[in-house]
Amino acid sequence: MDANERGDEIVVMVFEFVEAESAWKSLGVGKLQFFQNNDQTETALCVTNEKDESECLLDHTIRPEENYSRTEENSESIEQAQQMSTADYMIVDVEDGKRISVELPEPTLKNVESLKEIFKQTNVSGRVKWTLYQQIMRNNYLETLFELFETCEDLEATEELEKFYFIFRGIVNLLFNSNTMDLLKKIVSRENVLNFVDDPEYMHCKPKYREYLKSEDLYRNVFFIENKEIEELIHQSFRAQYLKDVVLTRVLEDEGFNCIMRFIRSVNYEIINYLMSEESNIFIQINDLLERREKRREILSFLKEFNLMVKMTEFSNLFQKEAIKILNPILKIFKEEKEDQSEKEKENFDLRSKAAEFILGIIEQNPDNVRSAILDQENEKNNLNLLKIILDSFLDEKDSGLRLEFLEIIRSLLTFPPNPSEKIKSDLLNLFYQSFVESFFFPLSNLSNDSEIKDPEIIQHLIDLLCGFIRQHTYNIKYFILGSSVSQGIISLCNSNFPHLKICKFRKLYFHLAAIKYLKTCIQRRDQFFDRFIIKNDLVKKVIELAVEYQNQDNLISATILDCLNTISCSNLLSLHLLEKYRQTIESLSNPNFTNLIKLYENGVNENNKNNPNVPAKGLWTSDADEDAYFNSDDDPIHKRNTSSPPPLDALPPLKPSSPTLDDPDFSLNTFVPLKRKSNEENEDLNFTKPKIKKSEPIKFKFREIS
Repeated sequence: MDANERGDEIVVMVFEFVEAESAWKSLGVGKLQFFQNNDQTETALCVTNEKDESECLLDHTIRPEENYSRTEENSESIEQAQQMSTADYMIVDVEDGKRISVELPEPTLKNVESLKEIFKQTNVSGRVKWTLYQQIMRNNYLETLFELFETCEDLEATEELEKFYFIFRGIVNLLFNSNTMDLLKKIVSRENVLNFVDDPEYMHCKPKYREYLKSEDLYRNVFFIENKEIEELIHQSFRAQYLKDVVLTRVLEDEGFNCIMRFIRSVNYEIINYLMSEESNIFIQINDLLERREKRREILSFLKEFNLMVKMTEFSNLFQKEAIKILNPILKIFKEEKEDQSEKEKENFDLRSKAAEFILGIIEQNPDNVRSAILDQENEKNNLNLLKIILDSFLDEKDSGLRLEFLEIIRSLLTFPPNPSEKIKSDLLNLFYQSFVESFFFPLSNLSNDSEIKDPEIIQHLIDLLCGFIRQHTYNIKYFILGSSVSQGIISLCNSNFPHLKICKFRKLYFHLAAIKYLKTCIQRRDQFFDRFIIKNDLVKKVIELAVEYQNQDNLISATILDCLNTISCSNLLSLHLLEKYRQTIESLSNPNFTNLIKLYENGVNENNKNNPNVPAKGLWTSDADEDAYFNSDDDPIHKRNTSSPPPLDALPPLKPSSPTLDDPDFSLNTFVPLKRKSNEENEDLNFTKPKIKKSEPIKFKFREIS
């Protein structure tokens, strides 16, 4: 049988071995049931069809004298389970053909030794565990056992108390299946948990578990919960987790660990289901409590833990929508704590840290919902814009750990998946690049002014973030870089004479690496605008100087510089610029890649000059000498050019009007005589001869024989 657990029932596949065909034949899928008579002398298995319960697929009585195996050709059926731990107690427990009979004695002082020996057998097989579990759950046996433990404490019977350690450890081993959840509920109940956790204190050390659980400061009501059952479930969940992580961490087996985890998940689900319902109204209470400064830390701690619980349930989206509604009071924390530079600096830091962790948690669930909330805040002209406050907090924060939290929030908001929502992406990028990008990257732009760096760590973070934006944001980041002095500021970090580099010797190398990384990222975009921008501002010059400085060293920075130069050589435009301007320096580096690049460059130039020395290899087309002589000569007999030079202007006679003017004294209307058309005969007298066109003779071809 192939077993699979579904909830509290076992679904199996039953096979029958057919001797004639020498193969296994499937009988179907059914539910496995376990039967015993009243005196527990006989055990039987019954498998009913999953679809039709009236049909019995297998009815088999367990015979202790027979040996069973997983695959046996002479048996009636095959019994094979993928998860034997979940089906063991329902199948058989046969060891060398003998039945193991277990009967728990009454919990009295004289039977403590017998109970200890019995519970040591709980790790033998599932049948023993199941039998002991049934007996413990009957007639309040566990409660009576805890009363016996209290009696031994009152009598100060140390030997018996140490034996209880093995008894309770054996009880823990009975937690091996979801059917044993009722036992765990009894253990973590308010009445029994103190006795259960107190027992390990009598073995070798006394950790004082009971005193911790009795502490009044252990539970705090962050907000009011009317349902007392939910409040008790919260306490049970904490106790079960305390048992798993602290009390039983060294004795708990995998089956018991999984059973406790299933119990915690089921209890947490009931708690989440209530808190996310309209009956609880917790978000209304939270919104009001966040306005009170003394309650902020507790509320933020609760929201952080609750977010982790909800993340893997179907309430994740609902919680995120409700959490976005309370963003404004949380954002006030950053603004108020920034203005309040009081002596409570540590408390302010804790509040900012918890608020940042909570915001990062809700962004990880669905970033688009938070991005939409940012756009809504901008449309409403809200002064508390999440993106703006996080950007300002990143620049102003002094703690390195919290600054990394802000950096991760920025990266999560402005880094998009392969197929994002185009409208949200474009709107958010437009908001960032139009309103915030210049002030955010101002520390990088200000580097070109040779000013001393006050916070070197933030420069490295900004360069890493900018490199990521170059890969993600194509057009927006391109226009920002081409129109600002960010690149010049970053490349200035390669200058060894820069003021801040004299202060910190070791950080100098990190700045060099960051600048080279930025330049390489720009080149790897394979964008013509970036290449022209690099050539125009001669950004390669500083890298060449670093290459000369570190050429005799074998370390990380020298390898990084050579890798950057190799990347430059892959670009035709940049490699041409590199060789034309820094050829001598490149030759001095004696790198094989550069040697091959120089040879290719020389071969290309020489080949073009060899083919046609009068025609340049590149550039505009120019005419040769023959073409100029052809166009300068004049073979046309009709229009002959007057090649003589014109006389000077002083030698020319003064101009006279060809007709009388109004100022002329001889002017009269009679002087105007109408013109007459000349006759055809007069036209013939003109000295004008038409060119004679000779008829071309036909071309004659002569052929001769080739001998």
